[in-house]
Amino acid sequence: MAKKNNSFKSQNDFEREESQPASVSKGKFSWLRDERTRKIIGVFMILFTLFLLLSFISFLLNPFETDQDIVQSGSWEWLSTNHPQAISNLMGYIGAWFAHLFIHKWFGVSSFIILLTLFTIGTKALFNWQMYPMTKILRHSFFLIILFSLFFGLIFHSHHLFMRGSFGYHGFMWLQGLLGSIGAILALVLYAASYLVIVYNISFKPAKA
Repeated sequence: MAKKNNSFKSQNDFEREESQPASVSKGKFSWLRDERTRKIIGVFMILFTLFLLLSFISFLLNPFETDQDIVQSGSWEWLSTNHPQAISNLMGYIGAWFAHLFIHKWFGVSSFIILLTLFTIGTKALFNWQMYPMTKILRHSFFLIILFSLFFGLIFHSHHLFMRGSFGYHGFMWLQGLLGSIGAILALVLYAASYLVIVYNISFKPAKA
């Protein structure tokens, strides 16, 4: 008489099946934990930081050149219809585009702070070394980019767009419309004081004689 097969799965069988999707998922992203991948990412981030640094400096040295008009047109067909030397940015069209994006459209000269974050990511991935903990750098960068961009929006309200960027200009205009000029300044003071308290926990008590 043929032996009847057991149609019921043991608990171990169910546990094995449930663990399979997790192991497959880990396999898909295992390349992110590979040392070679981290090294490639590290080299890329460091070189990309250098690329952006040179692009930003070149943009500031030639802020009103023809690069601005070319980049604002937003046409990548320009690359095939014009001579590459028409771009004055040291890092070419791509460098001019990144500089226009970060400095003109976003945060002005405060964008240089972003480079510190990118460089730290690169050194951490390549050398497993970082000057400061990543969480601290991200926290400082977040506060300082907004603070300096809005502050330069106050100081350079009607000129030197490259100092404040569009974010600083429109951000301060929004604060000014909401709170008035004096109220906007007080809001910036509050923001700066909050940063000092949160990050450094400074004391406002008068020093004892």
